Amino acid sequence: MIWLDPRVGSGELLPYFKAYDVEVEVEQLEYGDACWWGEGHRGLCLVGVERKVIGDLVSSMRSNRLSGHQLPGLLESYYHTYLIVEGIWQAGVSGEVEVITSGGKWVPLRLGSRAVLFREVDHYLATMEHKVGLTVMRSANRGQTVAIIASRWRWWQKEWTKHDSNEAVYSPYEEERRTRRASFTQRRAGPVELVASQFPGISKKAWEFGKRFKSVSELVSATEKDFCELDGVGKKGAKKIYEWIHGNGKA
Repeated sequence: MIWLDPRVGSGELLPYFKAYDVEVEVEQLEYGDACWWGEGHRGLCLVGVERKVIGDLVSSMRSNRLSGHQLPGLLESYYHTYLIVEGIWQAGVSGEVEVITSGGKWVPLRLGSRAVLFREVDHYLATMEHKVGLTVMRSANRGQTVAIIASRWRWWQKEWTKHDSNEAVYSPYEEERRTRRASFTQRRAGPVELVASQFPGISKKAWEFGKRFKSVSELVSATEKDFCELDGVGKKGAKKIYEWIHGNGKA
C-alpha cells in the first residue's frame, strides 16, 4: 500500500494511480508526499517521496525551507527518500533555467526579479543526491510522477537479496552469437563454450573447447598440454588460460 498526503502538492496525484495495480490510502503525512513499507537490506523499512514542481523547488531552495525544515524530517522519518522534480525545464543558452509555456515557447524561469541559473539548481540537487543520499529523479508531469512512484513501490516489495541485476556475468561470446545473423546456422552454445568464451584471447575459439571437453569440470581440470592441442591456442595461449583458471595470471 502507498500512503498519499491529501494536501496541495500531492493530493492531486490520486486520480493518476487508477492506471496501476496498487492500493493507495489518503493520509496526512508529517513529511513527504507519499510513503510505503518496503523490503530493505535489514528488513522492513519506510520509504518516502518528496515531490517538487520545478518552481516550488527553486522557491524552497532559496528560502531554505527544503534544507532547513523538510530535509531533516525526511531523513528522520524514512529509510530512503526520493526527491522527484516535476516539470519540463532545460538549460538555456545563457545558462538560465528555461521552462516551456502552454504555447510551446521556452522562457527563463524567474523567482521575483532574480534569474534562476541551471547551475544553481543542478548543484543543489547534486548535494541532495551525493552528500545527503536522496535519490533525485526528474518527471515531466503528474502522470510520470505517479508512474515513478508506482514502479519504485513495486521494486521495494521484492525481497532485497532478489534484486540481483547487478550480479549478471557478461558473456561477449554469447552476446555475439545472439546478434549476428550468420550465427543462427550454428548450434546453441553449451556450458563448456560459454565458460571457455571467458578465457583470455579465446572468443570465437570457444567452439574448439566444446569439441574437446565434455563438461565444465573436465574443462577446468585440463592441463596446459590439453589446451595447447586445441586449434588456434598455442603454447603461450595455453599457459595464459591455465594460469587464468587457477588464479595465477591476469586476463
